[in-house]
Amino acid sequence: MRNIHVPKLFIAGANDEDTRIEESRAIFAAAAQPKELWVVSGAKHEDLLPFTGQEYERRILLFFDRYLRSSQLKGAGSPPAAIPQLEAQL
Repeated sequence: MRNIHVPKLFIAGANDEDTRIEESRAIFAAAAQPKELWVVSGAKHEDLLPFTGQEYERRILLFFDRYLRSSQLKGAGSPPAAIPQLEAQL
């Protein structure tokens, strides 16, 4: 993780029993910048969306907008493409 310098968004459930929150925090701490960590209170390993609702989509799209639009599309000569709406598939 220290040698991966692309933007990373870590989303962890505070009650995850598969990847404990301490492990998620350790992975995050070991990762190089840029990075973000969002700990979802009450969530486990695969139930993040029910605990977050529209906040899940908002944060992911904000992350994409911050890192994809600002770096990869800068100077491309055309306006950025619209970010498609995410669909939850549980």
